[in-house]
Formats: sequence, structure tokens, C-alpha cells
Amino acid sequence: MNCLEFRRQLLTEPEAVDPAFVAHEHDCEQCGLFAQNEARLERSLKEALSIDVPKGLAERIKMRQGIVEEVHRKRVRPWKYALAASLLLVTVIVVFIGYQTQRLSETEALLQQAVFNHIRGELQSLVAQQDIELEQLNLLLKPLGGRASSKIGKVNYASRCEINEHLGVHFIVDGRSGPVTVIFISNEQVKRDSRMKNARFDGMLIPAGKGSLAIVGERGEVLNELTERLKNNIKWNI
Repeated sequence: MNCLEFRRQLLTEPEAVDPAFVAHEHDCEQCGLFAQNEARLERSLKEALSIDVPKGLAERIKMRQGIVEEVHRKRVRPWKYALAASLLLVTVIVVFIGYQTQRLSETEALLQQAVFNHIRGELQSLVAQQDIELEQLNLLLKPLGGRASSKIGKVNYASRCEINEHLGVHFIVDGRSGPVTVIFISNEQVKRDSRMKNARFDGMLIPAGKGSLAIVGERGEVLNELTERLKNNIKWNI
């Protein structure tokens, strides 16, 4: 079982106990931490949803109603109550957004892992020197809505690929320190730029057209300039 399969099963069957699942969680440090974070999140949600109704709540509500009526009777503006209600609403919204953001980061983590798995399976492309012409690259990008200009630099390798059952284009350009893998994944759209790394590679994952663009080099590769160059010189039909 690989990391992507483990995390998919964890999110759909968190109570899974099959040997391959358990063995991967034990052997893979990153997936073990991922599983711990997921378990912690689930516990927090269960605790938030299992709060018992306090005893005497009905009596307290009646008492509070009496206080409010007394406030109105004395013509005191109830602005404090409105403020409290507003703060409660804001708190609920912030908690909800925080939960959604964490789920989004889990989706990005799965996509990043899929990219690393793909690169590991195509390591021979890192040493390719095929001197791909721009027209060849654009023939691969065109069906996915992309078109590159010559300003992206020299392309040493290019091919179609598939990640998470979605079509993509995999090509290699020169970085400052060595070859840099660029992968466009269609129909897997992230909302923001995010950094990605593992024991060997550093990278960026950025929105691109109707999908995402992964830019990955060896550890220590400076990617900011190349990322901006690719952003500015590959146009996407949206």
C-alpha cells in the first residue's frame, strides 16, 4: 500500500484494520502523523457535538427572559446582547472555516503525494536531454487548455501522463542547480500556492487554468524565479 492509497482509505474508512493499512501506518512516519492529526480532529468534532444539555437549562432560560424584560422595562438599550450574539456567530463561522481549511490542506497533501509518487516512477526523465521544441510541448498542452511561450526556457523532456486518473503533461526544464520537473494535472484545482517537499525534493503547487501545476526540483533548488516565469509564460484557457 502506498501513501496515497493509505490516506484515501483513512479518510473513507478510518476504522480500517487490514494488515496492509496497519503496516503502512506503522512504517511511514508522514502517514503516521497524518493519521494522528486526523484522529485528533475527529475527537475534537465528537467532543464538540456531544456536549450534554446542562441541568436546569429551562429554568435559566426563563430567568434570562425575565432579565431581558426587566432591561426593556427600564429602557436600557440591549446593545450588549446584540454584541454577544454577533460574537457567537463570528465564532461559529471561524470554526467552520478552520475545519474546511484543514480538509482543503488534506486534499492538497494527497495531490502532493501523488506528484511525488509519479516523479519517483519517472526518474529516468530527470536525465533526459531530448531538446523538445516549443511546438511539441504545445501540442501536449493544447488539449488541456495551455500554451507556453519560448520564455519558459529549454525543455529537455515532455510527455503526457496521468495523475489521480486525470490527464496531465510532464516536462523537464533546467533549474539553477539541476533539472526541474513540471507537471500539469487537469481537473485537480488548488486554490492557492503551496510549498511541497519530501526527503529528496522541494517543490511548489500552484493553480493553473482548470487544474494545478507542480514544479519540483532536488532539495535546495531555488524555485521562486522559475515559478514566476512559468506563471507568466504559460497561458490557460479558462
